[in-house]
Amino acid sequence: MPASGTETNLIIWGLAATIAAGFILLARYRQHVSANDRKRGSNSAGSRKPSRYGRQNSYGKSAQGPLSDVDRLYRLIPGIQELVKSGGTQYTNSRIPKRSGGFRDLDVPNQATKKVQHALYHKLFSKYRIHESACGFVKGRSIVQNALPHLRHEVVVKLDIREFFPNTSRLRINRYFRSTGWTSKAADLLTSIVCYKQGLPQGAPTSPVISNIVNKTMDWRFAALADAFGAQYTRYADDITFSLKSYDRGKVHRLIQNAGMVCRSYGYKLNNKKKRIIRSHRRQEVTGLVVNEKINLPRSRRRWLRAIQHRLRNGLETTVTNSEYEGWMSLLKMVSPESPLLESHQQLILEGILHRKNQSTLTEEKKHADSQLESETAQSGADVVTTVEIRSEGSDDQAGNTSPTSLDTNSEPEADGSIQLAADKREPQGGSKTHDTIANGVESQAESDGVPDSKSDLFYEDRLIDFVQRLKNAKPYSAEAREIENDFAGAKYATVVELESYKRTFSFKLPAGYQKGRTVSGRISDGTAIQLYFADQLSDPIEAAAFPFKGEVSIEVIQWNSTFKRIEALATGGMFD
Repeated sequence: MPASGTETNLIIWGLAATIAAGFILLARYRQHVSANDRKRGSNSAGSRKPSRYGRQNSYGKSAQGPLSDVDRLYRLIPGIQELVKSGGTQYTNSRIPKRSGGFRDLDVPNQATKKVQHALYHKLFSKYRIHESACGFVKGRSIVQNALPHLRHEVVVKLDIREFFPNTSRLRINRYFRSTGWTSKAADLLTSIVCYKQGLPQGAPTSPVISNIVNKTMDWRFAALADAFGAQYTRYADDITFSLKSYDRGKVHRLIQNAGMVCRSYGYKLNNKKKRIIRSHRRQEVTGLVVNEKINLPRSRRRWLRAIQHRLRNGLETTVTNSEYEGWMSLLKMVSPESPLLESHQQLILEGILHRKNQSTLTEEKKHADSQLESETAQSGADVVTTVEIRSEGSDDQAGNTSPTSLDTNSEPEADGSIQLAADKREPQGGSKTHDTIANGVESQAESDGVPDSKSDLFYEDRLIDFVQRLKNAKPYSAEAREIENDFAGAKYATVVELESYKRTFSFKLPAGYQKGRTVSGRISDGTAIQLYFADQLSDPIEAAAFPFKGEVSIEVIQWNSTFKRIEALATGGMFD
C-alpha cells in the first residue's frame, strides 16, 4: 500500500507541473501578441480610412491629387470670367442646304463665346488623349488615315450616327469632366461653355474635340467588337467604318446589330438610310477615298480635276477658285503622289498659266494652320463646300449622286471641322515640326505645349498607372505603403484593361449586387494584374464573351493586393453595360 501511495503522488505532481507550464506558456504568448498589436496600432494611427462601401461618392472626389476648381479655369483662360459676367455663351442659328435636300441647322457662337472656346481647345482639350481609331478633327490624322486600314478588304461596312453632335448629351460631358479631376462647380462651368441646349452645338470649335474625348470608351467598345469579328474599325466623326477580309452574310449582319447596340448604350442611333455593305467587286469608298486596290480619289473626281486643268490651260472660267483647286491638288498629292494630274499641275505653274493668287496669304495660312482649326462657319462657306464634301462623297455616290461641288448630306459643317479637314489636306513641306512631333497620329503628352507635370495637373488619365507605380516602389508593409494603399482604396478611374478569364464570385464582403456576379482577371496597359468584380446582372454577358479582349471600364478600387501585386476593384460601368 505505501508503494501504491507514492506512485499516485508522483502522478499528481507531474500533472500539476504540466498544467502550470502550459499556463506559463499561454501567458507569455498572449503578452507577445498584445505587444505586436500595440505596435501595429501606433504605426497606423490616424492613417486608416473607413470603408467607402455603401457610401455614394460625388463625381471627381475619387481622383487623386487636388481637384481643379473654377479659380484655376479663370487663371488658365481669363476670358471665361468675363464671359460669365456678360451673361454666358450666346449662339445664333443659321441654315445651310444639305446635298440630299432640306437644310442643316447650325448653332454659331458669337465672338466672345468663340474666343473662349478657341482658348479652351488649344490650352485644354487638345491635350486630352483620344482613341487611335478616331480620325476626324485630330491633328496629324485625316481621311487618309481613316481609309487606310480598310484597304483591299472583301467587304466594307459603312454606318452613320444620326444627329451625332446634338445627341452627345450634356449629362455625359458633365460626368466626364467630373471624373477627370474637376470639381462639380468647375465641371458645370465647362459644360455650360461647350454645350448648347442638351448636347453639343454644330458650329462651335470645341464640339468635334469634345465628341472625340467623351466617346473614347465607345471607340474602345467598337474596337473590341471589331477584334471579336476579325474586322478593322475607324471612325470619322459620325461615320463608322468596319471592313473584313472575307464575306459572311450572317457575320456582317451580327456585326451591324452589335454596333447598333453599342451606339444605343451611349444615347445614339444609327441612320439606316446611310447603311452601306460594299463588296470588293463594287467601288469601295471610305470618307470619299477609293480603297479597292490602293488609296485614291474616285475616278469621277479625277476627271473633274482634269477638266479644270484643261479649262485653265485654255483660259476658260472654272467652277472653283485657284485656292480651292490647289487644295484639291494638295489632297491628291497626299493620297496619290504618283498621279499624272500632279505633273500637269506643275506644268501649269511652270508655264505661268496658273498664277497663285494671294501667295502671301496662303503662306501665312500654312504657317498658322494649327491656330486655324476652328474658324467661323458663316465666314468659310466656300471652304465647307470644298472640303467637307470629300468625306461624304462615297456615301452619296452610292445613291448615284456624283456632283463634284454640292454639299454633304450629313457631315459636320462646323468651321473647326472644315478647316481641320482643309489643314489635313495641305501637304507638309520639309517635314514640319508639327508632323515630326506626332507619334502614331497623336501628339504625345510629353511634347504637348504647356502640359503640367505634377500631382496638380489638369488631366488625370494616367493617375491609375502612376499610383500603381508608387505602390510598387514603396517598401512592402511600410508606413508609406500603408498610406498609399489607404489613399488608393475607394478611388475611381476609367482605364483600359485586357480581360483574360472569369470565375464566379462568392463573397459577402462586396456591396449588394456584386456578391454573386463574376470576377474577371486581366491587366491594365502597363501590365499590372487587375481583378474586377462585375455586378450580378452582368453574369450572362460575361459568360458569353470571347476572352481575351480589350476595352475601357470604369472602376472603384477596393484595395491593392500586395501579396499578388494586383488591383482589386468593382467594375462600375463602361463594359458589358
